[in-house]
Amino acid sequence: MNKLDKQRKYMEQRAIKEAEHIINTGSTVRETAQHFGEVTWFTVHRDMTRILPEVNSILASEVYKVFRVNQPRKECVL
Repeated sequence: MNKLDKQRKYMEQRAIKEAEHIINTGSTVRETAQHFGEVTWFTVHRDMTRILPEVNSILASEVYKVFRVNQPRKECVL
């Protein structure tokens, strides 16, 4: 496995962990970034909108449901 494959796998795994956290807690993008500490809200948002749908579309649709609830909180906009 080359370096790019390893990096992609890490990003996919991170996106799944973030998604599970969002679904289980109802957290916003910013709250999720704070929880994991190693990423910014922008990274979480990118993971949820670009990476997760490619990896697990069912999980992505569940995250979007949480985002729609959180959207009025003005902390995440999709």
